[in-house]
Amino acid sequence: MQKRRFLWLVVILMGWAGVSWGQSEMATPDKSPVKVVQIFPNPAVDYVSVRLEVPHAARIKVTLHDIIGNVQQVELEEVSEYEIRLKIKDLATGYYFISLKDVALQEKATYKFLKR
Repeated sequence: MQKRRFLWLVVILMGWAGVSWGQSEMATPDKSPVKVVQIFPNPAVDYVSVRLEVPHAARIKVTLHDIIGNVQQVELEEVSEYEIRLKIKDLATGYYFISLKDVALQEKATYKFLKR
């Protein structure tokens, strides 16, 4: 019961903190590349892709965390200047967070996805 309460608390706090849930946003000049992305597929099985609206994949630092915040090591592939793919095949089923950081602008964003 306490574990369930803790998970709900995490989800609620992430909502209040402005964590995106794999949704895309309209591109505007004042938004950084890490804040205008699409995460797909969601839920994912073998791979999850991060598609950027602007071609800056090379300057984006990607970190994957499990639901309790532990960093998970995964293989990253830069598919194009607009897309990064993460190999999640070996991860346990559950919710994970993809943290993106634009190294040049020092901007961060976090997105949630489900691994089946």
